[in-house]
Amino acid sequence: MTPSGVEGVNRGDVLTLIASVSFAFHIVLVGHYARLSFLHLVPVQVLLVGLVALSASPFAGGLVLRWSSRLAVALAVTSVLATAFAFTVQSWAQQHTPAAHTALIFALEPLFAAIASRLVVGEHLGGKVLLGAVLTLSGMIVSEMWGGTGPSAVEG
Repeated sequence: MTPSGVEGVNRGDVLTLIASVSFAFHIVLVGHYARLSFLHLVPVQVLLVGLVALSASPFAGGLVLRWSSRLAVALAVTSVLATAFAFTVQSWAQQHTPAAHTALIFALEPLFAAIASRLVVGEHLGGKVLLGAVLTLSGMIVSEMWGGTGPSAVEG
């Protein structure tokens, strides 16, 4: 029997909720500050993420860093392409996109990840996972299409 109520909430549920709220704040704040100057926003974002990651590293527990050419390439790709370039493009695009549209685009990310994992490594997603994805995406699309006639309080 699955516990219900507060007993049914586990650590992963709480972390997922925290991450969702954090992403919502991130989308709204980037949408606001990118209109001011996305070129000034991106270095602050990247620096802050780097400092938070560095401050969390002592809690990683016994990890040893062994420098190699593969590690240097991986760091270069993830820091330049997956972080700096991605944040720059995202911040630039959010100047011209309402926060609700950005949230819809972010909601599509797991879909693209699932498609990529299927194409690259042949991963198979079960029925419950696919149903959950369809329901989540449908909720985002419905709320965007029929959620109201004017801009939300967040969008101004």
